[in-house]
Amino acid sequence: MTRDEVIRIARALAGKKGWPWAEPLWVEEKRRFILFGRRYWRVTTNTKYADIGRNVHVQIDDKTGQILSSEYVPTQTLDSVATL
Repeated sequence: MTRDEVIRIARALAGKKGWPWAEPLWVEEKRRFILFGRRYWRVTTNTKYADIGRNVHVQIDDKTGQILSSEYVPTQTLDSVATL
């Protein structure tokens, strides 16, 4: 898969789930294990403000294009930070 294909898949999933899509993006290609294992991609949105939330995280299998995991991290509030 290419970086653009991965972004398209992640953006479509976010749209389907009603999650906001904000740039800049962080797109990385990894392996399940350091020297071997299946390759996958991880897309994270809104990386400029990653510490305060409103981020979409999507992992996609490189070979099949299947979504391995996805989540939306809403904005943190002062109350949620105080409980950490």
